[in-house]
Amino acid sequence: MNLEKKFHELDKKLNGKYGIWVEWLDTGETWGLRQNQIFPTASVIKTQIMVALFERAKNNKRFSLDRKVRLRRKDIVEGSGVLRFLKPGVEMRLRDLCMLMIIVSDNTATNMVIDALGVEAINESIRSWGYEKTVLNRKLTCDPAICSTITLADTTPQETGDLLARIARRKMLGARYDKEMERILSCQRLDTALPRLLPWDKEGPVFSIAHKTGSITGARNDAGIVTSPAGRYVISVFTRRLKDTIYNCENEGTKGIAKVSKITYDAFQKRYGTR
Repeated sequence: MNLEKKFHELDKKLNGKYGIWVEWLDTGETWGLRQNQIFPTASVIKTQIMVALFERAKNNKRFSLDRKVRLRRKDIVEGSGVLRFLKPGVEMRLRDLCMLMIIVSDNTATNMVIDALGVEAINESIRSWGYEKTVLNRKLTCDPAICSTITLADTTPQETGDLLARIARRKMLGARYDKEMERILSCQRLDTALPRLLPWDKEGPVFSIAHKTGSITGARNDAGIVTSPAGRYVISVFTRRLKDTIYNCENEGTKGIAKVSKITYDAFQKRYGTR
């Protein structure tokens, strides 16, 4: 199965560059393209922030995911999410903020979680996991002067993919927390990239996916854990230098990720067969 050859063929057709990492979880076999190169994460970094949050709760008995945080006016940031429409003063648990951060990619909720942990503490956690190229550079903002000079965060397809593989195998924080994190990722509402072209039958999708998307000008990303009839795998697809800057599901990068996902899914169903 020459997935890498197919990835290269797709890469030639993209007005930009792919970074791809795929791992079949049963055997540990991997395939990639620019998997060790650095790409801007956009909102995919919210996965790492979630893991850092759950790790803090696991390791510090005085730090609870049920701790309530009050929304302040200065916390509100434009962009994706729903908290920016709420009146300051509302209180939410850190666990609820995490759900919003992943499920609807809420930027305000993300900044509230970052404040609860600290940027440097999050980066210390990431480094402790063994990831040297993944870094959170700042909190979220829509200030064009900042966004054009400092990326929110950077990673490689392999490092993000490996993190997801550890969650899927229950070897990141242990079964209790890894199951909950995968469940949260499975509730993610943006389905125009990795799940877009995967098969449905009359009762619904024949697969399930736990994933996190990310979108900024020049880049579209999606990384997740896919459960298919043939088995489970991790797929981490990043793009950069996209010429298409449209912000909807017809962006070339978004559709390109869907093509990578479909080719990967079909190859695995053909190789491993329905179980």
